[in-house]
Amino acid sequence: MLGASYASIMPSSISWVSSFMVVDGKFSSAYWAGFFTGFMVIPGLTGHLFNAYHAMWFPYCMLLSAVAMGAVYIVLCAAVHFGVKPKHMPEEPVDRLI
Repeated sequence: MLGASYASIMPSSISWVSSFMVVDGKFSSAYWAGFFTGFMVIPGLTGHLFNAYHAMWFPYCMLLSAVAMGAVYIVLCAAVHFGVKPKHMPEEPVDRLI
């Protein structure tokens, strides 16, 4: 369930941010590297805690992951509300649209 929700949150958040700022290669690579680093660390960390301590660590790791995703959403909302102005797209000439 959690993976299915993350699958829709990741692309929609990058699309939402791109409507407010220019998403260049540097921003996009940092964004995806951060997400995929988390997705690589969470299974290993969960497996280690599951084997070393108790099986209850799995829901704790998933809760921590959901809280971290909420924190990212709050930071993006704050950036849009307080500091980032909408980007201005140059208008294309009418003859190029035909």
